[in-house]
Amino acid sequence: MPRASADPDASRPRSTLRANLLALAALVVVGGALLLWQQPWRTGDPGAASVVFPSDAVRRIDQQLAAMSETAATGSFVEAAGSGNVAQTVSDALRTVGTASLTLRYLDGGQAPSRDDGTTTVTTRVAWAADGTVLPAGERRSTVVLRFSYDGERFVLAGAEPHEDDPLPLWLAGPVTVENGDSSTVVRVGDGAPTDGVVGLADRAAADVAAALGPDVADRVVVVAPASTRLLARLVGRAPDEAAAIAAVTTRLDAGSDAAAVIALNPTVFAPMDSRARQIVMTHEAVHQLTSVVGSPTEDTMWVVEGFADWVALREDDAGLEESAARILGEVRAEGPPERLPTRADFADAARVTAVYESAWLAIRMLVEQHGFEAVTEFYGRVTGGEAVSIDAALRETMGTDLATVAAQWRDYLTYNASTVS
Repeated sequence: MPRASADPDASRPRSTLRANLLALAALVVVGGALLLWQQPWRTGDPGAASVVFPSDAVRRIDQQLAAMSETAATGSFVEAAGSGNVAQTVSDALRTVGTASLTLRYLDGGQAPSRDDGTTTVTTRVAWAADGTVLPAGERRSTVVLRFSYDGERFVLAGAEPHEDDPLPLWLAGPVTVENGDSSTVVRVGDGAPTDGVVGLADRAAADVAAALGPDVADRVVVVAPASTRLLARLVGRAPDEAAAIAAVTTRLDAGSDAAAVIALNPTVFAPMDSRARQIVMTHEAVHQLTSVVGSPTEDTMWVVEGFADWVALREDDAGLEESAARILGEVRAEGPPERLPTRADFADAARVTAVYESAWLAIRMLVEQHGFEAVTEFYGRVTGGEAVSIDAALRETMGTDLATVAAQWRDYLTYNASTVS
């Protein structure tokens, strides 16, 4: 019987499989070579790839944060933070501002290098308290991002930055120096922070507030003077463009406590002002600080808060309404008086903000002329004292009037002054 001939297709599946495997192997080799060449895990800095963190990096960083917390008020902080210039600057700043306690709590990060220079970032919860010798006493809290390098034996503090919109503690922001006046303290943060005349302005502001409101209200005016607008934004937890629009702000320098406030300056706006304008700004903010009115007032109380601060700031000012209220009176001449007393939305209108502040000041000025400063001060205290008192109720209790009457009188007051002041 003739032998059956082999089926020519019988070996094709095996041959095809072998060919596919060879092709796949070639792709793996080529892909591996490409991966080794590109090294996507590297961050771009040849030095970063050579940094190898220990397997227990997180545990070590956590222990180091605990050691830094325990030594915050001593020279041992530098060693706990890994030594180096950054650690020394932070240690000096902690002691300069009178740090009474510090807690650094690990939240996330630090497992491996995460930046081009081989450093890693560690999200850290910060709670720190001042002893009252420089900054007002009280605990302040925020979340920050600390940056560490690794030298083969330990982690070394290399820098810090804000986490999202939380304020950066000022002792993490650069060199800190302090100058005391008779009734004020000025804390300068960062290289090149403004120095000219700030202490004198703050002393005068403290005296103005004491003269207007009495010695029981007055305390030391505390001013934080950062070196730049960008640094101001970091210290107060605001976007850079928002910080760029203000000359100064009263702030607690934290993200969630009731610590007493300080005044933070924007050097880009504040420094070029003339001496009169700078004094008005400083005294205005001192009213907020010394009467503990911090943060955004409610929708209907903002005209009281801002108008009262301006009234104190302008109480002894010699300028006439043609200078102090030029914007709002010009608007009234052109368009008539506003329909309502200023709201928060009005104060947020960048195009009209000067006129809005002037209009709030004139509302308080009118009330002082009608009812006397003592009654208006009592009204301000009722509105800002933390109790749930409406504007209408506070007006009735302190001056025997109501909001609708005040608003109508204010519109007439604006119209009259617009027609008589040139």
